[in-house]
Amino acid sequence: MIYFTSDLHLGHKGIITMQNRPFESVEDMNRILLTNYNAGTC
Repeated sequence: MIYFTSDLHLGHKGIITMQNRPFESVEDMNRILLTNYNAGTC
């Protein structure tokens, strides 16, 4: 299977509020996004 991704906005603190993302902090967002990304590509 081929997966495509675009800008995940890693490290972008403002994206949490601008896009109403369910994360407490940018560190939590980065960790969860990368964990999910790696789980789908390994």
